[in-house]
Amino acid sequence: MSYKHYLTCPFTANVPTSWAFHVTSLKATEKTVPLLSSLLRNESLYSSIAGINGSVVNCAMQPISKKWLEVAQQSGGDAIDLDPADGTWISALIVTQWENAEDDARMTAYAQAQIKAIDDAAKAEGIHYPFTYLNDAHVGQEIFSKYGKGKSLKKMQQIAKKYDPQGVFQKLETGGFKLPAAQK
Repeated sequence: MSYKHYLTCPFTANVPTSWAFHVTSLKATEKTVPLLSSLLRNESLYSSIAGINGSVVNCAMQPISKKWLEVAQQSGGDAIDLDPADGTWISALIVTQWENAEDDARMTAYAQAQIKAIDDAAKAEGIHYPFTYLNDAHVGQEIFSKYGKGKSLKKMQQIAKKYDPQGVFQKLETGGFKLPAAQK
């Protein structure tokens, strides 16, 4: 996988920069932001990327309100099928950026370790939210099995079989996440 992109902002014009997204989710409580903040300052994790040219780590948090989920349901629902009864949650996006391709593995390992640390701490605090937002996920992160607490995947596979029996959207579309094959 290539992470290479060229940024065009005035500060980094024509500087080759690699970047990647990794994401996890947490319930929105008074513990969530302090937990993320403390984990993102974890020196033992940061030491694994010390000395990497142009290394930058950011965390973006996107709250998804209970009301948002209620309106989705009232409008007929969607494939994600998240239950409003589970309450408001926060998508925590870890964005990593660096300059050299030889650092791809170290930066990816750092981000994966950071996501694992967040997930482990959130589970210990009882605030883990078992959902991975597709648009911010990294290759290898589990997506579809978490939709509708695992109930939506079969429905999505049935829809794909009905409306795309030749698998055009699975085979001809490069990149992205694909529905896993239905179990027979």
